[in-house]
Amino acid sequence: MKTHVWLALGDSITEKNQRTEKNYHLIVKEKLGNLEVINAGEGGTGFRHHHKTRPPFYKRIERYKDYPIDFITILGGINDLMLDDGYIGKAGDSSEDSYMGCLDILIKKIETLFPGVPYAFISTVPQEGFIPTDPNNKLETLVSEMAQYAKDRNIPFLDILHDSPLKPWEKDNNKKYYSNPEMPDGDGLHPNLAGHMIMAEKITPFVKKIVEKLENKI
Repeated sequence: MKTHVWLALGDSITEKNQRTEKNYHLIVKEKLGNLEVINAGEGGTGFRHHHKTRPPFYKRIERYKDYPIDFITILGGINDLMLDDGYIGKAGDSSEDSYMGCLDILIKKIETLFPGVPYAFISTVPQEGFIPTDPNNKLETLVSEMAQYAKDRNIPFLDILHDSPLKPWEKDNNKKYYSNPEMPDGDGLHPNLAGHMIMAEKITPFVKKIVEKLENKI
């Protein structure tokens, strides 16, 4: 069985750091077996937002142009909402001033740098500062625009924001799914191993479908 190379592009939820023993992509790899993961996660970054010397997704993707990538997933957006001075925009925007515009630039670069390589979106997970009942919840708006963009372009999209048991705005859930040695009561932002296990429950069948399509082409 061929081993497929998966480029996981994202932020600190994808990045290997002290907050979890295993990220979702490693758990998926262990479940499916025939994967090699290139971890392209960098904390503090987003579709538009950069963190110190760490570029946003649409600039960072160029680093991997010579890698033998079989498929790409993109998970992010929370740092744009929390840290950036841009705006969400609409599906179809192409401006570097909007998060959706930067997403569009990213996709165009992927299609140029990796012709024929499939790619997919994964929404970010629930976040403490973005409660679903809040009518001004910008995370809901961003994920909705991402879903519309994906629908318009027939891009696979996995929503792990909604119908999720994580719910970090609930104190017990924050501690259970978002705690780490530095934040024993939970930071409401970064899932721990238990949280990544929950993420992987949905991401595994999603990635499996991508891999199956790849194998059908061999």
